Amino acid sequence: MRSDFELVQSYLATAIKIHRSQLWIGNSNNDSLLDILEELLSVEDEIWSNYDQVIVENSAVVQWIKNALL
Repeated sequence: MRSDFELVQSYLATAIKIHRSQLWIGNSNNDSLLDILEELLSVEDEIWSNYDQVIVENSAVVQWIKNALL
């Protein structure tokens, strides 16, 4: 649903920090885990690109307002 994005990012960072020793083991048996992490990365990249576009648009509006007031 893409709501509470910061909260989900915080939970994800905490889970990775707690379980990092299990995640970074070079085991070939963790193919499903690797697939899940790759899918997570692609979803996060998509969401961050959407947020980045909104930030750029807002920055342009703020710059326009700033120039209009001066």
